[in-house]
Amino acid sequence: ESSRRRRLIAGRLDSIGFQRIDLAP
Repeated sequence: ESSRRRRLIAGRLDSIGFQRIDLAP
């Protein structure tokens, strides 16, 4: 569940570059 919530937040903050961190290894 944690990763699911993180993905939603990352997608919303994609503008800030959070998605990049979420997809980081």
